Amino acid sequence: MISKLLLILGLAILLAGEAYYAYRLHVLSAQQEELKKDYSAANNITLGLFSVEEWHDEIAGILNHQVRHFTLTKKQKAQLQKEVEQIILALINKAEALVKKPQKSIGGKIKLFAVKTFVKTDKIKAQVPSFARMVIAKVDNPTNKNQISKMAMGKVAALERTPYLDSTIKANHAITGRLYKKYQVTDRDALNTRIDKSLDQIRTTMYTYSSIMLSIVVVVLLLWWIFRKNTALHATLFIMSLLFAFILLGVGLTASMIEVDARIKSLDFMLLGEHVVFKDQVLFFQSKSIMDVVHVLISQPKVDSILVGVLIMVFSILFPIMKLSSTGIHLLGRRKLAENKFIKYFAFQSGKWSMADVIVIAILMAYIGLNGLLEAQLAVLKINSDPLTIVSTNNTALQPGYIIFICFVLYSLILSTILKFITPHDAHQPISADAVPAVDPSIAAAAPTTASESTFRGSNIIVIVALGIVLGIEGFCGYHLSLFSRQQEQLKQDYSTINNITFGIFSIDRWREKIMDVVNGRVDNFKVSSQQKKAMQAQVEKQLHGLVAKTAKEINRPQKTFAGKLKKFAFNQVIDVKDIQAQVPSFARTIITKVNSPASTKRLKNIATSKLGQLERQTYDSTGEAQVALAKAMYHKYQVKSTTELNTKLTRKLEYIRTVSYHYAYIMFGCVVLVTALWWLLRRKAHLQTALFILSLLIALVLLGVGVTSSIIEVDARMGSMSFMLLGEKLGFENQVLFYQNKSLLEVIQVLVAQPKPDAILVGILLFVFVIVLPILILIAAGLHVLGNERLAENKVVKYLAFESGKWNMADVMVVGIAMTYIGLNGILKSQLGGLNIHNDMLTTVTTNNSSLQPGFLVFAAYVIYEIVLGRMLKQITARSSNQH
Repeated sequence: MISKLLLILGLAILLAGEAYYAYRLHVLSAQQEELKKDYSAANNITLGLFSVEEWHDEIAGILNHQVRHFTLTKKQKAQLQKEVEQIILALINKAEALVKKPQKSIGGKIKLFAVKTFVKTDKIKAQVPSFARMVIAKVDNPTNKNQISKMAMGKVAALERTPYLDSTIKANHAITGRLYKKYQVTDRDALNTRIDKSLDQIRTTMYTYSSIMLSIVVVVLLLWWIFRKNTALHATLFIMSLLFAFILLGVGLTASMIEVDARIKSLDFMLLGEHVVFKDQVLFFQSKSIMDVVHVLISQPKVDSILVGVLIMVFSILFPIMKLSSTGIHLLGRRKLAENKFIKYFAFQSGKWSMADVIVIAILMAYIGLNGLLEAQLAVLKINSDPLTIVSTNNTALQPGYIIFICFVLYSLILSTILKFITPHDAHQPISADAVPAVDPSIAAAAPTTASESTFRGSNIIVIVALGIVLGIEGFCGYHLSLFSRQQEQLKQDYSTINNITFGIFSIDRWREKIMDVVNGRVDNFKVSSQQKKAMQAQVEKQLHGLVAKTAKEINRPQKTFAGKLKKFAFNQVIDVKDIQAQVPSFARTIITKVNSPASTKRLKNIATSKLGQLERQTYDSTGEAQVALAKAMYHKYQVKSTTELNTKLTRKLEYIRTVSYHYAYIMFGCVVLVTALWWLLRRKAHLQTALFILSLLIALVLLGVGVTSSIIEVDARMGSMSFMLLGEKLGFENQVLFYQNKSLLEVIQVLVAQPKPDAILVGILLFVFVIVLPILILIAAGLHVLGNERLAENKVVKYLAFESGKWNMADVMVVGIAMTYIGLNGILKSQLGGLNIHNDMLTTVTTNNSSLQPGFLVFAAYVIYEIVLGRMLKQITARSSNQH
């Protein structure tokens, strides 16, 4: 009694520690998810690289800098000087015409005579080039550049000022403002630093708590080993152990299992000779627990998603809970309750329906698939060159919740094994591996006799011929399905390559071309508004007033020579400076009119265009050259002349292959149904079952071969179109493939084994052994057991592979894992792509998710179902053979 109390006390302390660390792990998991969501919200690519506001600021800054630091070449200065000279000459001619117009008064005639005598217009015109150089120098100084910059940026601001942009800026500022207030920071860098620091602390603490929880479970199992012979403590120890299992299950279901986090750490490229930098761009982020996944699936409008969510909830959550509860009731309850069929079933028989272990494999496969997919796609984005530098990071990782859930699965299996040894009832009696169902007496009676031997031989030949035809059809369809699968994968690879986003939205060359088209169009269509003309005229008037005042001051300074004094006297007598100053506005209007004349505007646009061309040549990343070379090769390969024609041809071929592939898959599935029906019809014909079974094994091998070599799942995410307004012009990208992957089981294994990471290699080897090699060995062993002599049939290895190794066969787990991986990937892609679907006047994006299960999955599922049928056939044949002996 004292030992039992001490055991309860010790386990209670451990249970309290387990519960505490489980609760803290659950809380920290929720905090980590919230922090990551806030981080991704503040740094989402839609607020950065895909933000019209950010691009507006970047391009405005570049234009502002380029205007302020605009430097004319010698050739451009020569062209501009010629233009200024013509304007000054036009101004001199107008002044000369005003002065020389006929005068009626005596004073006017005297002034006209004095001007003709003292003012030599030819000498003034000869000084025009030096005046023009002075004007150009004046225009090129920092003060005037600043004024021109303000005028240009005012034009840009007018073009970009739209209701959508204003509302987007408000929305973005509302998001960032809320986060700044929440974390008590003032800018994004400070926010990122604080969140990163908190996440590092939480991550370390979570793994520490997970390790402590696992250590406690190990201690409990050690107690079982220590007290394995003390039967009086077994019931107490088992019930307490069940409480530990419930805690593990609760945390495993509610804590995050997997985190998908893909980012562009930094993107730096040259645009119009300037650096454009985007940092910490979160492409997408998801962190889900099993409960979250179930909730998301049930919340979907589609029936298949709801069905899968319900199935996961029933077989991965409710069944484990019922199983644990039933084991406790079976051990503690009265015999009548312990022997209850419902309790017995959940305690001992429901394990094969519990999908907890399947969930573990499915999550592992989803992680491997997502991780490989992201590594491959992000690796394409990693570029390090002078014009373009991209650093992408993949932070996808399994979370502590996954470790705890694996611990629960293993722990529950151990508890189930322990229960079979400690239960005081008979409910757990194991079924022998050699046990087979009782054979129908009519089957045994159907054994051939000498009199009917020829008849039996003839029926065997008929069965062999019929199944041989079915096998031929199965092999023909399987070969063509595998062939079409490879062709489809090649066509899709070519399609995704020629339309890849790296040659579109992520191509600096394409952005350069589109932006330069817009800027050149703006230059070609540039017109000075009335308000800008007034501002320019005011500036010119200011310069002219200053020039007149400076000239008058120069003439009125003290003169030493007689000629200088005479000119000064004549100037003061004849020229009225106030009168000239009054004429300045009309002179300024003449200059502005001349500047805005078609000929002058054309020459100025040529200067601007040549400067833009010079800046354009500084903006490149060689993707344009790569795309040209790739397109040329693709055009030659498919005998087309344009990308549109290539896409049309590839789409047409893919539609044909998809239709034919499904037809072949349905035929193969139909053959399986036919053979199964034939076995059912001939189940009492014992003499036919050996031939039927051996040929069925060959059909199964065909199904397995096609199932592991044909594509099983295709991930295809695209941006159908993206168009937005930039400087009043619409820019567009179409048919951008975000990422594409199409793999068969064999290719998945090859990819994993080729990885440098030991964990990936290990998983690849395990998949190869338990999904491909073991099923093949099971089929071979079954055939040897039926056809071989007694010594070979009774060989321990053959018998084990034929009857006992099925529990290690992961083909059925693989089917469920692939289905769940598809559902998970499909849900994530729909969620992420749905966030990119925008439709308004400023920005329109249309995304499509073409991810789907492939015919290879259907064939592999057919193999798994057919394998179960073959197992039943083998037991029946074995039972007949045993009865005959």
